[in-house]
Amino acid sequence: MKIFFRLLLAHLLADFTLQTDFIAKWKKDNFFGVIAHSLIFFILSLIFTFSEINKVWISYPLKISGWICLFLLFLLHILEDEYRSYNVRHYKVNDNLLFFLWDQVIHIVFLFAFSPYENFELEPIVIILCLFVLGTHFTSVLILYLEIMLYSKELAYRNFNKKNHYIFLRLITMLLFLLPDKFLFLSYLMFPLFIILKIKSKHFSFASFGLNILSTYFFGFLILYLSRKI
Repeated sequence: MKIFFRLLLAHLLADFTLQTDFIAKWKKDNFFGVIAHSLIFFILSLIFTFSEINKVWISYPLKISGWICLFLLFLLHILEDEYRSYNVRHYKVNDNLLFFLWDQVIHIVFLFAFSPYENFELEPIVIILCLFVLGTHFTSVLILYLEIMLYSKELAYRNFNKKNHYIFLRLITMLLFLLPDKFLFLSYLMFPLFIILKIKSKHFSFASFGLNILSTYFFGFLILYLSRKI
């Protein structure tokens, strides 16, 4: 499981934190954008698993080393992302919430399938980093698709262009959950700031406001729990 969570962190960083608006548009418009994006995932995976790369990750029915597993994951990442982008690019398929979640499930299944499962060692720090990505950039993309479904594409993308306000606020709040117990009250004091930002920034919908609050404190408490395991 150690390798799986390291690969998951590489995937989350590549798909959300490091996937700029330029790369996202490039992927939809051109196959080379998909390759460039997948290459970021491959490089991060290589960095995070380099100490384990020469070991056998899969022993049945064939022995497959970490190098081969990473290369296969790189190719599968390209195929899955190009499948999604090609449908949007050529068949004008709506890139909706279901398509987004399905895409993520497929990627994670691939990661699990090519990760060694004999060792169930967990690294809390790696899982915490995954939670930070989920609570910041992943949540912003989730809100985008939710608002497209509930409101309109125009409103959703207008709000998405302002996403950095809430990303910063969610990040600071989640970081506060890493403080010693006597300072944890500071994370609760951030709640009024969400309300103030909602009032001041009229472009945020009630759906985005609610999901911002829920995701921030949900991931925050998970981070609090795991930080006690370090």
